[in-house]
Amino acid sequence: SLTYYPFGSVVHPHVDTLETHHVSATLLVDAISLARGWPLEVSFYDHDRNAFREVNLVYAQPGDLVSYQGARWMHSRPFPLEAEAYVVLIAHFKVVDSAFTYSELKQRIYQHEIDS
Repeated sequence: SLTYYPFGSVVHPHVDTLETHHVSATLLVDAISLARGWPLEVSFYDHDRNAFREVNLVYAQPGDLVSYQGARWMHSRPFPLEAEAYVVLIAHFKVVDSAFTYSELKQRIYQHEIDS
């Protein structure tokens, strides 16, 4: 979807829907009168420690495409937008013929993170 963020916008931390959003992608279409970069913050929430770890700030220029596992990684834009507008195209992708149920996918994700 094409999303228009006006001055002062924030995107609260969230994860995407596991059943349909295996890969998420954000294409920066335009940043109008951008005074300061507006990073996409992508982080892993460690449920065992009850804390975030591996926090990454991703800054993009118009035309940049950022992809990430939106259903696995918490993501947000926690700082107020300092621009007239910020326009992005957001797309979500599902792995074709994924044989895993929601519970199985969730279990595999958490098991991988415990083993890492």
